[in-house]
Amino acid sequence: MVDTGLAADRAVRAWRRILERSPAIGLLPILLILLFIFFGLYEPKFWRTANLINVLRNSSYLMIISAGQMLVLVIGGFDLSVGAASSSAWSSGSRWARRSVRSTASPWPCCG
Repeated sequence: MVDTGLAADRAVRAWRRILERSPAIGLLPILLILLFIFFGLYEPKFWRTANLINVLRNSSYLMIISAGQMLVLVIGGFDLSVGAASSSAWSSGSRWARRSVRSTASPWPCCG
């Protein structure tokens, strides 16, 4: 029988060794690589070109917003309102899309 405390302790020490060897990289890229490996093994269709293009296409909006937020933080600004702005844009856009399907679209999606 394996002692779970000992196994957990070994796992923690292994992660610490990985992070100590590459402090500039950090934990998130390592987790991203592990997720890609896991999903590639779990679903063989994951590595197909069409799927990878689809993943990049669906995450492009978030990448654009993140790049803009990074630039704001790099130049010394501290504007964290990008989440509120993007969520209100998505909300009003979805309301407009829903109305345009039912009837003629209003030029002011949030009003009326």
